[in-house]
Amino acid sequence: MIEKLRELARLNISKNKNKYELILKILDDENCFKKMNIKTSYSILSDLGFKGDELKNVYNKIMFENL
Repeated sequence: MIEKLRELARLNISKNKNKYELILKILDDENCFKKMNIKTSYSILSDLGFKGDELKNVYNKIMFENL
């Protein structure tokens, strides 16, 4: 799932280079979402284009994919 998020960030980099380069740097850590608070996680997912119920579903998928 993290690789899919990295790809979304790469696709959006032309929109706002600084923001999406920072997101890519954060996503270098496979466990980054497990280390940050949910508000920051949702903000990153929102920046990547997820909205509403999708945010919760993607977040849950990330958090529980390696259990």
